[in-house]
Amino acid sequence: MKAVPQSPVSPVAQAREKERVTLLLEINSELLQEIVSLQGQGKAGHIGPIPPKEEGKKESDIKPASKEYVE
Repeated sequence: MKAVPQSPVSPVAQAREKERVTLLLEINSELLQEIVSLQGQGKAGHIGPIPPKEEGKKESDIKPASKEYVE
């Protein structure tokens, strides 16, 4: 199979891609700040399957994540 050369990217498309990446980075930053805030408030808890039971710990010791944190 022959490699097809890609057409050069227009300046408009480059600018749009840069804006898209910038927006995604801003969204990620805000989400991280929200996670840190929820963790600071003690609302983080555990998300996902419960890990194997450790010696000396009861399943009731594992606090589930608050509804706010999961949403």
